[in-house]
Amino acid sequence: MKIPFYKCNSKGNDFIIVPFLKNHESYFFTEKKIRQICNYKSEYSVDGFITLRNNGHNFIMDYYNNDGTWETFCLNGLICCV
Repeated sequence: MKIPFYKCNSKGNDFIIVPFLKNHESYFFTEKKIRQICNYKSEYSVDGFITLRNNGHNFIMDYYNNDGTWETFCLNGLICCV
């Protein structure tokens, strides 16, 4: 499955952003899968992983550390999303 993504940087932090997922597509990104994507030995070498979903009139940003754990917020990640 090919999923479009962006690699962004804000103040020295790199993020992979996967925009406009449907609700069922977000389940593809498990903790293990996120660790594999964000692995520093990989070509991407990122600090965090972000998914964006559209919920009617609002956007939902889910931020994950590079070890696959979910966090409540990341300002640098939000700056990249904007």
